[in-house]
Amino acid sequence: MMIDQQQIDKLKEMFELSRSPLFIFPTTTDVDLFAASYSLFSFFNMRQECRLLTPVFDERTYEAVSDYFHPSKIENELGKENLLISFPYQEAQVDKVSYHIGEDGKRFHLTIKPRKGTAPLDIKQVEFSYAGAATDFICLLGVEQLEDLSQLYFAYENIYKNSDSQLVTIGGNQTELGQVRLELEECSYCELAFELIKQLAPLMEIDLAEFFTLTRASTLLLYGIEHKTNGLQNSDAPASAFIATGELLNFQATRLFQAAQTSAPKVKVQPMANKHKKTNEIKIK
Repeated sequence: MMIDQQQIDKLKEMFELSRSPLFIFPTTTDVDLFAASYSLFSFFNMRQECRLLTPVFDERTYEAVSDYFHPSKIENELGKENLLISFPYQEAQVDKVSYHIGEDGKRFHLTIKPRKGTAPLDIKQVEFSYAGAATDFICLLGVEQLEDLSQLYFAYENIYKNSDSQLVTIGGNQTELGQVRLELEECSYCELAFELIKQLAPLMEIDLAEFFTLTRASTLLLYGIEHKTNGLQNSDAPASAFIATGELLNFQATRLFQAAQTSAPKVKVQPMANKHKKTNEIKIK
């Protein structure tokens, strides 16, 4: 399987000109989709800091490959640009707001002064959070509808549909969006991700063997392919899946998938009919 070279070149150009790249996949129990998303994120993260996001993530779903990914790298809140400080507001408690930069340690100090004779803010009621997001590169993996991304989409619609945003779609149903669109056709997400990594690696000067050694992504990708094809036992498993499996094993992938054991149907064997009639035995004296 080869991906069109123009698509590859365009993707590389978009990524190298981007800042704060986002890789986003929907809430899913599909190990193939998850393994491909995490592996692609890990690959691009070799060149610049990226973020991997999904609306809801339950690591127990992927217990079989838990040793091959870091849950802490998977986020579920898009806003991370602005620090928000909030507290229950009472007019008398906020008479003056000021700030200064401390000379020792260069710390930022925000001062909220209450009116005279009024109790200051309760420190236990002060909350800190992040909001706002800025990016010019988004890779959507397996997204059928943008609305499926819940909090990663609502209130952030502009970054998906902004003409300045560079959008890549892999699988899913977002054919109307994206400067680069890659469809699955007959292959799995992991097979497509592996091919994408192979074609991009020399262009981005990333050593494939080193990448797979550092991230152990070869095991994730292999598991996704085998999960999709039931250990290559499905009758519709494409030949490309067998080729990818062999190549991933060469990159020291560990086979973790246990194919479902299907019992062969019992065939009732009918005894062969005796074509000869039984005759009485004649004893000759």
